[in-house]
Amino acid sequence: MTGNEYADLIAAYLKSAYGGRGLQIYREVSLGKSVIGKNRRIDILAIDERTSKAIGVECKYQATAGTVDEKIPYTLQDLAALHIPAFVVYAGTGFSPGVLHLLEGSPLGAYCLPDVSLEPGANTIELDHLIATSFGFWDAVVRNKQTFDLELWKARNQKLLAGEERPRLNAGEERPRLNAGEERPKLPEKSAEPEPMGLLFGGTRTEGTD
Repeated sequence: MTGNEYADLIAAYLKSAYGGRGLQIYREVSLGKSVIGKNRRIDILAIDERTSKAIGVECKYQATAGTVDEKIPYTLQDLAALHIPAFVVYAGTGFSPGVLHLLEGSPLGAYCLPDVSLEPGANTIELDHLIATSFGFWDAVVRNKQTFDLELWKARNQKLLAGEERPRLNAGEERPRLNAGEERPKLPEKSAEPEPMGLLFGGTRTEGTD
C-alpha cells in the first residue's frame, strides 16, 4: 500500500462511517502556511456541514523502514500550529521504535487501519474517539453502553440507603475525612529559639565563653 492509497482508505472510512452524520470529506486541501513558511496541503479535511466545525488529518503509512520516520516530528509540530484541530493517522510496521513511541504517546496521533468492510472496530477506535470528541458524535463512543439505571441501583442498595450498613473501604482506599466540628490532632509546637547557624550547616554546638 502506498501513502496515497492509505490516505484514500482513511477518507473512504470517514465517509462510510460518518458521512450519514453530515461529515463531508475532502482530499488534498491547501490550508495556510507551514511552520517553515511553505504553503501547507493537508491530506484530508473533514467538515461537519451542520456546524461548520472542521479537522485536518495527515495520513502516514510505512510498511518498511524509510524516510517517513524522519518527517513525523515535523508533521506533529506543523499540525499543532494549525488553526483547527488536526491529527496524524498512521499504520504500518515500518516505523522505528522511537517514532512509534512518539506517535503512540502524542495526543495528535491515532492508529487506524480499517478493513475492507469499512466498519468501526478495534483498528479504528483511536480515530473514532478523535472524531467523536471533535464533532460531538458521542454515540460513537457509547454505542454499546446503557445509561446508568438509578432505580436499579436503589433497589440493590436498600440497606445502604436505609442507613443499616455503611459503604466498605476497599484495600488501598483512604478513610473518610474528619466530620464537621472535629479537631485535628495538634502537632508539637516548634521551639521559639532558632538553632545556631553552625548547627544548620553540620557544625557542633559550643557554649559561649566570657
